[in-house]
Amino acid sequence: RYSSVRDHARFRVKHWPAKATLCTSIFEARPISFEWRVRDLISVSTAMVTGVTAFAACYYRGMRLVFPSEPERFTDLDDHFYRVRRGVLGILIVLVFAQWIYLHSQIDLWALITPLSLTTTALLIGLMAAAMITRSDWVNITLLAVLNLRYLVLYLFF
Repeated sequence: RYSSVRDHARFRVKHWPAKATLCTSIFEARPISFEWRVRDLISVSTAMVTGVTAFAACYYRGMRLVFPSEPERFTDLDDHFYRVRRGVLGILIVLVFAQWIYLHSQIDLWALITPLSLTTTALLIGLMAAAMITRSDWVNITLLAVLNLRYLVLYLFF
């Protein structure tokens, strides 16, 4: 718990901010890691740079929602998490599809698809979709932990 100096109100910081921050930080590395692997297959153009800028702007908007813009109005970040999680995770799911659509327009995407990439992408989308609809604290904790573990395993071992 964090005690606000200004009004001495109790500000509860439980598990959601930590899990959401970790998931957000790991998710930030995802596009960079993936694009690094396909960098030789993509040509640079004005349209591509514009698309990357739009992708980054959408991503930034989603990540900006993770924490309240007026923290003094919230005494419990869990309430904020449940209020914005559908929007944040929805933006991330749309960006996964946008990335795949863009790649498919540039290269033979089927050459990149392996059972591992297909399974891990389906797992990513499934876990995020499940986190969007469940209200159970323990289910959400488990889903975010599995999402984080998925990223760590993929980036450290593949």
